[in-house]
Amino acid sequence: MTKAEEAEKKALLAERKAEKELKSLVMALALAIFFNKALADQKAAKIIRTMGDELPEEANPKIIMDAMWGSYNSWLETLVPFVLARALTLRESATGQNLLNKLSPTEKAKLARKFAQFGASSPLVKPTEQLGPSTGTGKKLDSWAATERNVRYYYQQKRLQEELDKGFDLYQISVHTDCSKRCLPDQGKIISKTLPPIDASLWTGKKVDGKKIYSWPAMHARVDKYGWHNFIIDGFNCRHHISPYKGGSPEKPKAKEAAEASEAESAMREAERRLRQLNGEYLGLEKIDKARAEKIRKRWISGFKEYQDFASKHGIDPKGWRTQ
Repeated sequence: MTKAEEAEKKALLAERKAEKELKSLVMALALAIFFNKALADQKAAKIIRTMGDELPEEANPKIIMDAMWGSYNSWLETLVPFVLARALTLRESATGQNLLNKLSPTEKAKLARKFAQFGASSPLVKPTEQLGPSTGTGKKLDSWAATERNVRYYYQQKRLQEELDKGFDLYQISVHTDCSKRCLPDQGKIISKTLPPIDASLWTGKKVDGKKIYSWPAMHARVDKYGWHNFIIDGFNCRHHISPYKGGSPEKPKAKEAAEASEAESAMREAERRLRQLNGEYLGLEKIDKARAEKIRKRWISGFKEYQDFASKHGIDPKGWRTQ
């Protein structure tokens, strides 16, 4: 596991742990009906501080901590009044367990749905420059995705600068089978960190060993339609790297092969998100409807088995910690 992967894992595990603890706190407060908010805030602050201590510096801990605190207050504003309103309709002001005993099957089902949705949802934060770009569709980034991008991007830029500081002029971009469509046209290219381009393809007009040399400054200056430097090497989730050119040329996978490998990786990430959502539903239902919670848990177990089988079939290393 690379340093970037270790930092990413550390950041995401710390964040997920805090998210689950805060949601458990909010659900406990909601079911208690009346609670001491000052004490609740103290507990939440401690959870968030602990997360901050566990986050690597590359994850921008302060931004993530602020985002998590905002999520905590948002959850209080939405979930607690929902439960409190139902308690008042029953003229019930005792303990949460008494509330559950008083609810009709219909009311209990509504409450279970609300808690399941709450458990499965991701904490949303406004996209910021420090946390990477928005999706370009106006959709907010959840803090998990933003943290993941931030850690990867930090290490990508650090590794790039370390290579460029070595004093060489010609470098070659790495080649990966599971290459995205964004990076596919540029992987394997030989680049110069000093030569300017002479045409729209960013060719410098020079060749080495019969292969074209492209301008890295021009490639680096490119921006997408949202204004982000989001291409090969600069991409927020790009895993390509450069190394000094020493002759030879790595074999580039065929476009179809690359597309299939990239689709398999994307399917893995989607499966991980779906399994995290199922796990959240289970946690949300656990104290409200144990029978439904157990059904959700069985779906998670079945889905995790499919996830592992898919990874084995496509020769991909499964990351079980991303599914919790």
